Amino acid sequence: MTVTVSAPPLSPAAPADRRAAIDNIYPLSPMQEGLLFHTLAAPEAGLYQPQFVLRLEGPLDPTALERAWRAALARHGVLRSSLHWEERDRPFQVVHRDVALTLVRLDWRDAGETEQAARHAALLAGNRAAPFDLRRPPLLRLHLADLGDGRHDLVVCHHHAILDGWSVGLLLADVFALYRHDLGLGASPPPPPRPYADYVGWLKRQDRAAATAFWTRRLNGLSIPVRLLPEARDEAGFDSRTWSAPPSLAAALERLRQTFGLTLATVLEGTLALLIAERTGADDVVFGATSAGRPADLDGATAMVGLFIGTLPVRIGLDRAQFIRHWLAAIQARRAEADAHAHLPLREIEAGHGRLFDCLLIVESFPVPAGLAEGLPLRIAGVSVDERTHYPLTVTASGQGADLRVTFRHMRAGVPPETIDALVAGFARLLAAMAAAPEAMLGTLVAAPRATPAIPPASPPPSALAAPVPRRAATTPTERLVAAAIAEVLKRPEPFATDHFFDLGGHSLLAARVVSRLRRDLVIDLPVKTLFDRPVLADLAAHIDSLREAARRLPEGHREIEI
Repeated sequence: MTVTVSAPPLSPAAPADRRAAIDNIYPLSPMQEGLLFHTLAAPEAGLYQPQFVLRLEGPLDPTALERAWRAALARHGVLRSSLHWEERDRPFQVVHRDVALTLVRLDWRDAGETEQAARHAALLAGNRAAPFDLRRPPLLRLHLADLGDGRHDLVVCHHHAILDGWSVGLLLADVFALYRHDLGLGASPPPPPRPYADYVGWLKRQDRAAATAFWTRRLNGLSIPVRLLPEARDEAGFDSRTWSAPPSLAAALERLRQTFGLTLATVLEGTLALLIAERTGADDVVFGATSAGRPADLDGATAMVGLFIGTLPVRIGLDRAQFIRHWLAAIQARRAEADAHAHLPLREIEAGHGRLFDCLLIVESFPVPAGLAEGLPLRIAGVSVDERTHYPLTVTASGQGADLRVTFRHMRAGVPPETIDALVAGFARLLAAMAAAPEAMLGTLVAAPRATPAIPPASPPPSALAAPVPRRAATTPTERLVAAAIAEVLKRPEPFATDHFFDLGGHSLLAARVVSRLRRDLVIDLPVKTLFDRPVLADLAAHIDSLREAARRLPEGHREIEI
């Protein structure tokens, strides 16, 4: 049975033809809300716009391939969805009935190998530099570059809010099945899976109180979170290092996993915990990790297309008298407990703790299914993925066994190359040591905590350190306007000039709505991150006044815009 989670109509006055063009309206999932905020906060950064590149070798019919993609778009409502956040108290998505999709064809046959590589890099960079308009579906771009000699690169760029990695694999399988059928080389694909709205309906039925209680217990007693990298803003872009497991280590890891019933994710989580402990001197560490998020009690969930993954804090303690294999088994058991409560939004898990971690671990499921090109006169000669998150450091593991690769993608600002080189080398060394001697004590891998950590712990939230300030009412015109915007969005009496937005119950998406109202009322270019940098009402108002004064001093006709 399909459950549709519907929101009220877009507008009581919406014309009939507009209503007829809409298939469904329902809320965003918590993970979609989080990605929406990060997109609004830094739209120019190219965050959460993954790009999958498939190298295709053999005869290819671009017109039939484009038809297959359009047929897939018709089969999956989430691909025809737009996101909206200003019209109502909670953000929602609209599934449109008809959405146009074009496969952009690029002819690079005249270029040599070096020039083709440069054009490829420029294409990926161009996609990152062109944020999706989340209100205009599809949140998907397709490019097909003809390299000559029967070789093509298919570049699939999408916003992460509509698809996770597993869903990309399902979608590609669907597209190639439709392509085979179009060419007369295969049967019709099976009926489309359950719509993403059914998953959002499942989320609404979960026990949030039980999940909140679980995470309260899991994080109880946690001191100020440690940081693996010095705190810095992304002002210089990202860089990355990739490490590949040598064959001997790959074989040892496989023996470790098979002998003790461990997943690759467990072994990598243990390695990252040891690395953080070694670098910071802490023996109670926290980092982020993605959870598959597909519920076992939702029939057909493994075949559904959409965004299911979530981000969870992974808290690991180090008992140096414990055997490594027992420690890894405990990590795996605790992670299974956490996955059962993965439906709670990260912002609610972190409430009262501040930002818990600066490092995210992603263990990718291979996005391209085996046999994707079966029955076709072509083959998949290679696959690559390009993605950026908002975390200062993202550690992404892909492949299994001899194909295991770990990529460290980090913000360049404040992080010298030797720091990342040391992290990569340390990760490889600790992983090899665990695989070689799982019966050893944990203390053989990491020393006792240092009195002075190599990297200072994260600072507590500013509001936790600030001395009490006497409350005063909003007095200046800008303070009163800001107070009115906050009151409207939070649905509460107007705050004082000394109030802190997040102490009033504000969160990321509410911040975006407040800034949107200020932009509208003041006709000013105000980035969403401004409210995070200046969450006290009076400070925000003073900053706005300074921006308006600077704008008045600019030559007539001069205008600078920051989103």
